[in-house]
Amino acid sequence: MQKVNIARCTGLKTINFTSCPRLQILDAEKSKLTGVSFPANSILQEIYLPDTLETLTLTNQPYLHTIQFDTSASRLTKIELENVPSCNTYNLVK
Repeated sequence: MQKVNIARCTGLKTINFTSCPRLQILDAEKSKLTGVSFPANSILQEIYLPDTLETLTLTNQPYLHTIQFDTSASRLTKIELENVPSCNTYNLVK
């Protein structure tokens, strides 16, 4: 599985992709997700997230170049980023 589109899917609150190391793109805009888990050491490139997201953990994502929220990341209470070279945490939460 390389691309998952759950945009506007309001029935999911959390989703776990830790067993999907080939995931490249996640589109979850306008969904009601509060938490999402990604595999460490994957080829993830783009993630589009809802404003409802409360936790975000990304580990060893050297190919990730896009993290985008619907309008803001104002509900995030926990952010863990480790070895995500292209991600500027300040820009993510400002």
